[in-house]
Amino acid sequence: LQQHRLDADRATTEVLDRETTEVLAARLQGVDPKEILYALDVMAVGRHAAAAHPAVRGLLEHSDPEVRCRALGILNEAGDRAVLPRVEALLHDPHLEVRTEALLYLSRHAEVDPLSRLSDLGDFPDFSVRAAVVAVLARLGEERLEAAQPLFESMVAEEGALGQRTRLEAARLAEKLPLPFENALRRLVEDEDDTVARTAIRAVARHGAAPFAGALLTSLGRPPLA
Repeated sequence: LQQHRLDADRATTEVLDRETTEVLAARLQGVDPKEILYALDVMAVGRHAAAAHPAVRGLLEHSDPEVRCRALGILNEAGDRAVLPRVEALLHDPHLEVRTEALLYLSRHAEVDPLSRLSDLGDFPDFSVRAAVVAVLARLGEERLEAAQPLFESMVAEEGALGQRTRLEAARLAEKLPLPFENALRRLVEDEDDTVARTAIRAVARHGAAPFAGALLTSLGRPPLA
């Protein structure tokens, strides 16, 4: 860990044993933000068990905005609802990146419309607002999905490296919510970015992979996805 020889991006397991988790949690108490961020990246491999560790939750009040943002992103992916009241307060964080992660968290895990709490949507990036709107409409039921579809498709249509974060958020939405937008989801499965495609593959596997069999078979030829 100290020599940065653990590679979170290439880790082959999603489960960290208790001893490893506690070692990483101890690193989260450090004073060097770079060391904390590195420990968080490795800890994220543990997914739900490690990511919901109390030490990760405690970082939501860390003085470094990058640490707050990364911790919140990990808790979001882990589906940790225990921090929901604290995340609501982060909608007013002075740093845009932290506010964005807070909005995305509430879009996925809050029972009420997070947009109703925002006085000025101009303080958030467009992709995060669109993701929030799609999530809210999808939770309102099938009759609102028609309104959500063009927003979701506009997110998927964002091209290149600049649109990667938007497409990734679209894939993450599909992973959490059963969105029936087959053409858009197929584009995400075939996305040029491995992270986007991997997230979309998890989404269709969770909600029904049969319509995407052709795209999934093609993905077997991409080693990072196979």
